[in-house]
Amino acid sequence: MTSPAPAPTRPRRPAEKPPPSPSVVTGAVQVGEVLLLREVARRFGWRRHSVRQARRLGLPIVRFGSKDYVRGADLFEWLGQLASKLNGHQAGDGADGRGDGGR
Repeated sequence: MTSPAPAPTRPRRPAEKPPPSPSVVTGAVQVGEVLLLREVARRFGWRRHSVRQARRLGLPIVRFGSKDYVRGADLFEWLGQLASKLNGHQAGDGADGRGDGGR
């Protein structure tokens, strides 16, 4: 005896993914958030060297247990201070490392 032919199957449509929430998008940080330092690094596209440099430059870190956290408000304040420092050194003092006074 022969077995019946399998029933035809419909082609499967790929499942639609919901759009990411704003706090998951790379680069999006909210003032009221508290994030793991590694999440800040992921969102900003930082690698280990950039994280170490940010810490050396004074990025406020809250250590609790074995985890390092950053408050969104502290991150924005720190970035503003860093930008002010860097912008203050661009007025022809050679801080860009080219030795030509920023020209």
